[in-house]
Amino acid sequence: MSTTIDSSIQYLKNVGPKKAAILSSIGINNINDLLYFFPYRYLDRSTILDSSRVVNFVAAGFNGEVTIIGKVVDTEEIHYGRKSIFKVSMKDSKGFFECVWFRSIKYFRDRFKPDEYYAVSAKPVITKYGHLQFTHPDFDKLSSEESEDFLHTGKIIPFYKIPEKFKKANLGELSLRRLIFHAVTDYKDQIKETLPDHIIEKNNLLNIRSTIANKHFPENTELLQRAEHRLKFEELFYIESLIALKKYNYRSKVPGISYELDKKLLKQFLDSLPFQLTNAQTKVLHQIRLDMESDKPMNRLLQGDVGSGKTVVAVIAMIIAVSNNKQAALMAPTEILAIQHYENIQNMLSNFPIEIELLVGGQKTKEKSKIHSKIREGKPGIYIGTHALIEDKSEFTNLGLVIIDEQHRFGVA
Repeated sequence: MSTTIDSSIQYLKNVGPKKAAILSSIGINNINDLLYFFPYRYLDRSTILDSSRVVNFVAAGFNGEVTIIGKVVDTEEIHYGRKSIFKVSMKDSKGFFECVWFRSIKYFRDRFKPDEYYAVSAKPVITKYGHLQFTHPDFDKLSSEESEDFLHTGKIIPFYKIPEKFKKANLGELSLRRLIFHAVTDYKDQIKETLPDHIIEKNNLLNIRSTIANKHFPENTELLQRAEHRLKFEELFYIESLIALKKYNYRSKVPGISYELDKKLLKQFLDSLPFQLTNAQTKVLHQIRLDMESDKPMNRLLQGDVGSGKTVVAVIAMIIAVSNNKQAALMAPTEILAIQHYENIQNMLSNFPIEIELLVGGQKTKEKSKIHSKIREGKPGIYIGTHALIEDKSEFTNLGLVIIDEQHRFGVA
């Protein structure tokens, strides 16, 4: 039986049942799963310098970060009173350099052993003793074989998160990288395209095979960026598609409420305002009115700066709902904001026969119970509150309009 991209991971070269069980523990069950196990960072060895060039750069006034690869020669912990410094002496083909740490010394002492190879990245300095030094550098441990194979290749090397259980099964960074390299080389042609051709062409995206290959083993930084862009685009594309489909199904299959406008009541309210509505407010209200007259559900996001009059627009929509004998709910993220809305809307509607109730967590039990009864009985009115409006005790039976203020502060559920 020939191995395909959907075959068990144990049939990939150099895996077998034991390593397959380890890979399966993190959700990698077949070869396709492994192809989508992406690196978390990269080391661009095309920009690696040797110690001699770094010294020349620093002497010329260079003040940026560099990457250098070297072998650990010695480690030393130096004590200055109560303070300590941990120093690692290293060398490459052109000379010596040192790395120093002033904090978390035990952690670094356990990490560095003589004859191990590391890629080190940081801003270099020349000490007063003439030593090339890196302070608290980022580093990646390399196998001796790796340091020889990749030192002069100019490749961008991927790094994968390695769980402790991998290490116990001798599945380290280099061996995992080799497994993925075999998977990409031998099976990338079986990867199925997930986006329509016209979407790929219109947005100048990489195809999925090139994307997977360059996400793991980028030919250059530009292709890595394009691969990452393709994956981000795809994720957002499907999220947007699902939202659009959900919205379509909602609007076409769920019955809405068709409201009748009490034009006399609305005119009376508009005349009571100490200002005239702006063109933007009038335009938005026209759109909301059309939605509310329709028998399809309304979903709208009303945006505007502070003081732009969003509350007035919301009040008019609630007047339409209540005048049709429905309940309208306005939910705010904090008690202070809910109380402000309650007081402002009470002032706006002081001359109108519309009941307005406030429901927040800080109220007395007796007061909340009274409001819960009105909500449960379906009594028309405007109900303003916090999360208390969506608690189990708030059983709306005649809800016609929901307005959420600062929806981004409520989370996604």
